[in-house]
Amino acid sequence: MIDAHENLAEAVNDIARASIRQDQTLRFLLTEYTITLAGIARRQNVSRTQLYREPWRVPNFGGNPDASTSPKEWYLSTYMAWIQTPEEERRKQWDAMPFKAKKKARAA
Repeated sequence: MIDAHENLAEAVNDIARASIRQDQTLRFLLTEYTITLAGIARRQNVSRTQLYREPWRVPNFGGNPDASTSPKEWYLSTYMAWIQTPEEERRKQWDAMPFKAKKKARAA
């Protein structure tokens, strides 16, 4: 730390730099992590192509990404909540969806 009595301007700049570092650290810690299709494929040990063929593996059947649309990203909490539902139930939901809803989910 710089002595404020010797160089006030440098001491203020030093405090500002420390404040910025703390702000960046807090933003990193408080920002929720996101997951892409590639990350989902790695977690489930399948290929990305398989995710497109089996949309029940992806939150909201691949539609409505909540973090980013390009590339598609979902918050990790959204993904974790999605996989809490057994895969068989998600598959049944997908099979019960009307064609237009399936098409809309795939296009998103």
